[in-house]
Amino acid sequence: MNNFDDIVEAINGLLNEKNIPKNVRNGLMNAKNILSDSSKPINVRASLAIYELDKAVNDINISQHSRIKIMHLISELEARK
Repeated sequence: MNNFDDIVEAINGLLNEKNIPKNVRNGLMNAKNILSDSSKPINVRASLAIYELDKAVNDINISQHSRIKIMHLISELEARK
């Protein structure tokens, strides 16, 4: 079982939203792929995913609602590092 299943599920929920810009969607997909890669240690996956999500959350085109959801995911990952 993956320690990040709930976070990956939340990312999938964000990816299904219609108002997510393409570059933010790409960052979310990158973070999802990183978290699903079990060949790397948990702390490395969390750090790499935080980096991708941080780039997405700082995009000027993202809605406030989506930004808050991504910030929550970042805080969840920081707690698990």
